[in-house]
This record gives sequence, C-alpha cells and structure tokens, in this order.
Amino acid sequence: MVTKVTLVTNEGKFTDMFNDNATLSDVYQKFDCDYTRCSNTVNSVPLKYGDVNKTLAELEVGSEARLTSIVKADCAAEILVMGDAAVVKSSVKLEDWKKVLKYCPDIGITDEDTGETVFKVFVDENSPGSLTKHGCVFGGRTDSDGYAMATIMIDPNEENREEAVKELLGLPLVDLNSIEENIPEALEEAKKIDAEIEENIHIL
Repeated sequence: MVTKVTLVTNEGKFTDMFNDNATLSDVYQKFDCDYTRCSNTVNSVPLKYGDVNKTLAELEVGSEARLTSIVKADCAAEILVMGDAAVVKSSVKLEDWKKVLKYCPDIGITDEDTGETVFKVFVDENSPGSLTKHGCVFGGRTDSDGYAMATIMIDPNEENREEAVKELLGLPLVDLNSIEENIPEALEEAKKIDAEIEENIHIL
C-alpha cells in the first residue's frame, strides 16, 4: 500500500508518498526533520517510545497520515510577572488565534471518559484576558509582534509572587501549551478553508 504523508512543522507543511513498509524514521529523514527536538504526533496521537522505528503499516495509518513535529520552545506560552500583573504571552499571534477559532471553534482539551471539553481557548478583545483551569481568554492586547496576551492581576499583598503565580497558573499553562503545540496544523487547516471560501465568492 502507498500512504500519502503530510508533515506539519514550524517551517510549514510538506507532503509526499511512501510505501507502507517505510518507518517513521524514514519519513522524517526524507523531509529532513529532526524529530528528536520536537513534540510529535501521528494522526493527532502523540508518539510513544519506539514508534519512530515502526513502519506505517505497523502504525496502521492507512492510505493517509498526518504528522506534526513542532519544536517545543517555539510553541510554548510563557508567563511574565510585572509588578502586580502576570502576563500570559502566547506563542501564537492574536490574528492567528482568531482565524483558528473561527473555523475550528471546538479546539480544546477533552475529558476521555466523559467526552466533555474541559479546557478551551477564547478571544475577547474587550477583556484583559484570563487563565484558569477551565481555559484561557486572550484579550485585545498584544506584544509588539502581535502575539496574543492575557493579563491576570496578582494580590499585591502576596509576598512570594513566583510561588503564587505557579500555584494559580501553572497547571492551566501546561494545558494551554498542549493546545498551542497543535496550532500550526490547525492554522494550516483554517487557511485552507478560508481560501476555499474565497474561491467560491464572486462579485458581479
């Protein structure tokens, strides 16, 4: 069987055809991708130890496979503590978040047992933003390069602000980053939908 493999990386999206006896290592080598520095998935499933040495047939990907290999450092939100404010700075630009959420509004983290969405991302340009265990809201403020931000106020009487921020925002930040790792792929899909819509609109 021949498998169509699409690889999404920080540099873009690449597609080629492979025999199903090719290993993931062969695929990464063909695309000149250093997967060892990345967070990797196959058809949205995170890779496990040893998977790169398995063939496409052993991984049962079928006739089409979608791989993501995203450098973690380039797809990680961070928290900047400035005075009484903790600023969550996304690795995704605000305009890109808006595009992704327009066409992929259900993007988030789902509870495997109940199927319910337990963490989501929103954009509210009239809000300073927020980050809680339920999700992240990016406000209208961005940094000078256009990256989305959310500002959360810290108790001014808090003596150890680093510990307070870690306790309040640490786990939600981990959830946010697990979503941001997949945003390059979602953004490509959103752009594809946008282009398809534009092609079918004709001004007479």
